[in-house]
Amino acid sequence: MRSEIICGLDIGSSNVRALIAKADQNILGFGQTPTKGFSKSVVSNLGLLSDAIETSVMKAEEMAKVKVRKVITNVSGVHIRTFQSRGSVHISDRPSEITKDDIKRCIESAKVIAMSLDREAVHLVPVRFFIDDKMEINDPLGLFGSKLDVDLNIITSLVTVLQNITKAINLAGYEADELIVSGAGTGLAIFEEEELMNGAVLIDVGKEITEASLFIDGEILDSFTFPF
Repeated sequence: MRSEIICGLDIGSSNVRALIAKADQNILGFGQTPTKGFSKSVVSNLGLLSDAIETSVMKAEEMAKVKVRKVITNVSGVHIRTFQSRGSVHISDRPSEITKDDIKRCIESAKVIAMSLDREAVHLVPVRFFIDDKMEINDPLGLFGSKLDVDLNIITSLVTVLQNITKAINLAGYEADELIVSGAGTGLAIFEEEELMNGAVLIDVGKEITEASLFIDGEILDSFTFPF
């Protein structure tokens, strides 16, 4: 049963909220506590924030009657930036079938080109692929070609922000299984799949910042914030 349990952690400016649910989206428990040690989407006091996280998750655990070890949490703020990059890999001299490994190598090549040492990718979103500099496609898997290129959107956060959030979670007694941009999680929760495929914009007005997220073809394409 434990492998089917998911714990989502929302660290906001006003409250820290924890939700425990099964993979089939059946909600088991919810916990909430006022936020402390967290301002304008960055950690300002590790001890206070870790206490708030621990309290929130424990409340959810008590309601759900289960213990969790890992949480999926959110990142947001003015430090979130999106970069565009192009990556390219050689498949073979003679056209060969493009594999998942080829696609992964192509995406990684674009990531390396665009990333600076103070930033870490939170979401890698392929916008389009090109085979042999001619054929523009959305999914190259299984097709034949000698060269593969990708236009990639890289949604990033400052490394220090991710490290501090992860440490606060660890101090609370849990592990950060995954960190996602706030808009990505919210968008999946409130939009239908068809709406995300057709294109949608999410505007989330918070206590300290307003966040906007753009979705196209079912993927988050960009995320940015306004400091009000």
